[in-house]
Amino acid sequence: QINSTSNHLELRSCLWALGMIGSSTCGLRLLCAQHATIVDDICVLTLSSQTLSIRGTCLYVLGLLSRTKQGMHSLTKYGFRFPADNLPLDLAVALPIDIDAFFNLGQCPYVAAPYLRNVAISCYSPPQLCRPGKAADLNEILGQQGHTEQTILAHISSLSNRVTQGASHKALQRLRSKKPSVFSNPLLFRETLKLLNTYQFKLAAKRFVLFDLFNNVIYNYEHRTLQAPPIDLFDEDLSAPLLPFTQIREWRYNHKQMLIEKK
Repeated sequence: QINSTSNHLELRSCLWALGMIGSSTCGLRLLCAQHATIVDDICVLTLSSQTLSIRGTCLYVLGLLSRTKQGMHSLTKYGFRFPADNLPLDLAVALPIDIDAFFNLGQCPYVAAPYLRNVAISCYSPPQLCRPGKAADLNEILGQQGHTEQTILAHISSLSNRVTQGASHKALQRLRSKKPSVFSNPLLFRETLKLLNTYQFKLAAKRFVLFDLFNNVIYNYEHRTLQAPPIDLFDEDLSAPLLPFTQIREWRYNHKQMLIEKK
């Protein structure tokens, strides 16, 4: 029974153990003596499992089994091939001849997450800006001049990606210290809430955005003006499309101009 996450993990652990044992001639002979169809079962599971993680684990395990001539001979009968220098370089690579069969899931009860179909909540996030690795220089992190709000939304969206979240977290911290007034924009905060509402973020990432980045958002003016208070901006539906960054930036400039006029 492999119908739960714990069972999937146990199966993959067992497969790795079988692969390590069968990576030697004596170990493969021992496995075949205990279970004559063990290689056959792993090959079938590689091409028929409805769980992609199990298929991938099986493919790695078959690569371990191909580290010996006996293993390569057994896998050849089941439609697998190997690089020419697989044994001399100890590559441990085994691929099905019909590679399409490996990626064919057939009929499976797949239900797409709602946010995968949501094309309205999207923002500019170029690979050269939001990429894994060490934080880039300050000019690169700040992005193009006059596009600070766009850069911030790009880094916030990258917090949902485990690969880019580390670099984007550092970039946002430096942006927060360099331009703190940008993070007081309630319109930018509202568009950020749309991203948090649509995509999956870890709890730590949500805390960082809500309590570290946007901890000084302007919700009300100190004095009455003819303009509506900023809190009214949050009456918009969070499923509405993101605004262009030029409109977000315009609110900040208008607010700054209003403060100048008051003086």
